[in-house]
Amino acid sequence: MAWARASGATHIGSNADLDNRASHAWHCAVGFDEVGRTINFARPL
Repeated sequence: MAWARASGATHIGSNADLDNRASHAWHCAVGFDEVGRTINFARPL
């Protein structure tokens, strides 16, 4: 966090799988706010 601030960053991001409730709880506990949800798609070539 200190390095990011010193480098001029104003935010830091992270992600977790939608069903990973333990990760959601941890992120909230350390100060992250949920800002959105995404679904990723893949297709064989």
